[in-house]
Amino acid sequence: MVDHAKMRELVEERVKEVKQKTGYSISVDGDKICYGADIKEEHASCLGTNKTENWVVVECVCRLLLQGYPPGKIVLEETWQLGHRTKGRLDILVKDEDDRAYMMIECKTAGSEFEKALEKLTEKGDQLFSYYQQDKSAKYLCLYTSEIDEKGVRYDNAWIDTSSLKKESNNVKELFESWDKIPQRKLLFENEPYDNASQNILLKDLKEMKLEDSQRIFNAFLEILRRHVVSDKPNAFNKIFNLFLC
Repeated sequence: MVDHAKMRELVEERVKEVKQKTGYSISVDGDKICYGADIKEEHASCLGTNKTENWVVVECVCRLLLQGYPPGKIVLEETWQLGHRTKGRLDILVKDEDDRAYMMIECKTAGSEFEKALEKLTEKGDQLFSYYQQDKSAKYLCLYTSEIDEKGVRYDNAWIDTSSLKKESNNVKELFESWDKIPQRKLLFENEPYDNASQNILLKDLKEMKLEDSQRIFNAFLEILRRHVVSDKPNAFNKIFNLFLC
């Protein structure tokens, strides 16, 4: 559960940092987020402070600006027609120097919402693949979340380098089937702007595994085995053990 008061306080600090380091002004006035003159907003739904996800969006925008992306290359709520009656709105679109799509970012609340979105991404592609089908110039598709703890703000992401996807796909299903279903988990927002090339994981990138992490991984393995009719525990244990050995 996000503490809105703390998140607001944190975002206001991030906004001050953006102003000091980049000269660009974002503000939170009452119940409205103001993204300044250069960041484009396609829909007003991203501006309200009563929606938890919007706090994640503004924190991500601050991170992008501090990373060095120009505000004029950031579009919020980019909208595509996904069917006769359905429209899709991408939280954040980052454009390249030639105004083509560079990075598509969907922001989610930390915890279960991010995990659900990640599960949907790996099972069927979900929103990000639908958006990418509309504009295949994007180089990266990214799920993003951030939260506050005693150390301040920290973020997590899961992303896809689209160079491995089948560009000539006719629909989302074909596009999704061309993916290896393994999202990158290395932190994406640490490099210079437009320098997010996939790199091997280094020793310094590794984090200590917590008990809840191992339980989640083990349960995910069990769910996969159940789907493939491996339900009895001794057989499931042998399968998991062999997978770990592999």
